[in-house]
Amino acid sequence: MVVELRPDFSDGVPVAADAGRIVANPDVISEPLHLALLDVPAVLGATSNDPTLLLAASCESGWQRQLVTISFGGQSITVQPARAKSILGLAEGVLPPGGTDLFDETSSVVVALVDENQCLVSCDDEALTAGENLAVLGGELIQFGSALPLGSGRFQLSRLLRGRGGTEWACASHTIDEQFCMTKAGTLQQVVLPSWAVGAPVAASTEDGSAATITFLGENIRPPAPVNLAAVRLNNGDLVLSWTRRSRQGFAWVDGIDAPLGEGNEQYRVTLSGVSGAIELLVAETYSTIAAADIGALGAGELTIEVRQVGDVAASRPAQLKLS
Repeated sequence: MVVELRPDFSDGVPVAADAGRIVANPDVISEPLHLALLDVPAVLGATSNDPTLLLAASCESGWQRQLVTISFGGQSITVQPARAKSILGLAEGVLPPGGTDLFDETSSVVVALVDENQCLVSCDDEALTAGENLAVLGGELIQFGSALPLGSGRFQLSRLLRGRGGTEWACASHTIDEQFCMTKAGTLQQVVLPSWAVGAPVAASTEDGSAATITFLGENIRPPAPVNLAAVRLNNGDLVLSWTRRSRQGFAWVDGIDAPLGEGNEQYRVTLSGVSGAIELLVAETYSTIAAADIGALGAGELTIEVRQVGDVAASRPAQLKLS
């Protein structure tokens, strides 16, 4: 931009003006922090083989970062929360189980934010497709299209997309007063833990007595469970299993190509359990054929089939199918 100036010698008209005043900063006492530890898939876009949890911190008024001590397995590290306050709260009710294939138009949940001055906003379906309004509720990742304000920092969330990021396993495990947290960039602090910390309790605490605990399962390093598990019985009695893999490095539905592998090698653990025993196989394809004799050795009755993808550092949760 080029700006050219020239002097103006015309008579000016005096205009009354006010010098204004300085707007004082509010004198607000910093409240104790509310902490939450989130063990979810890599929602911030940084996919790696390092076990990582997310630290969320908020307070009722004001905002001042404090050092947080993360303790695990007899050791501890000190970190700071993210620079911006997390949008953190609790669920006032229990979100019912719901499907993950379509919009959940029947279920809703009321959440109460720690800071009543924060707000949640509705968005349209196009914004949901772009990843807006992604939140952690308990162990499930959800997206909400409607956020109805109820006053005092309470919102009713509806028009839901459930089980995002491969968390469909948590759709039926909700409880009252479970943690709710928006996954906005810049409001969550990533904390990398050693691999041996997976399966151990992890605690976060501050000097003013704020605390949070979680059993760390390393969800960010698990591949998502396979989907579309199907079984076909051949005329000779053999059982053909097939499934579709998913990837922690590619949840987008891209036409014309398969999901990226996301792991160093493609491997699946197939387990068949019957009344008389169980068999376990390791296969490198998205299908497997089980001989009729092997199936017969499991006994008559219900047959449970589980398929897990074996990742670089962890196995996925199982895709499950039950047959007679």
